Amino acid sequence: LDTARDVYAQVAAAVARFEPVTMLANPEDLDDAERRCGGEVDVVAMHIDDSWLRDSGPITVRLLDDGGSDGRRVGVHFGFNAWGEAFTPFDADRLVGAEVLDHLGIDRIDATDFVLEGGSIAVDGAGRLVTTERCLLNANRNPGLDRMQIEERLGLHFGVDHVVWCANGIAEDDGTDGHIDNAAGFVGPNRLLLQGCAEPSNPNHGIAADNRHRIE
Repeated sequence: LDTARDVYAQVAAAVARFEPVTMLANPEDLDDAERRCGGEVDVVAMHIDDSWLRDSGPITVRLLDDGGSDGRRVGVHFGFNAWGEAFTPFDADRLVGAEVLDHLGIDRIDATDFVLEGGSIAVDGAGRLVTTERCLLNANRNPGLDRMQIEERLGLHFGVDHVVWCANGIAEDDGTDGHIDNAAGFVGPNRLLLQGCAEPSNPNHGIAADNRHRIE
């Protein structure tokens, strides 16, 4: 754990050379985090259960005004249940998205009735979203919603009109139930970088081929 904290601090300090960085730390770890990160990183005391804010934190979007141009920036605070209640506790992580937005002074949209992790989606900013059936259709996330209802929620919160469902991310990803961010990422509007697998004996070979077929 001590080594991991050092590496987190080193990454934060490296990024802080180019853009502002906010580091969260549990209140009892605040002084230690500030010492490790140095003076260029803004370290904030905030209760968290897990370090993976990519999934538990808010997602920032731009609202569209009547003319269709980019409007003000807001943050969407989704529901979070620690990857289908795979890890406990997650009481602090369930709340941290709203707390981050309040700290940064970003207007908040509460969508806590919809469980969604940041790594479960990829969006190109031009109306397209890619996700996986293994994650978003999993009964441990939103058991009361079917595929069409989930697509409606994605359209509402991200302004997308085209959702592509891959079956899986990578075979080994049991911790998040197949997040798409392990297998694909947009590099521009309608341009997707997709993970491949050339070894037929690897369980990801068939998954990667199916993902490519669905994307194309």
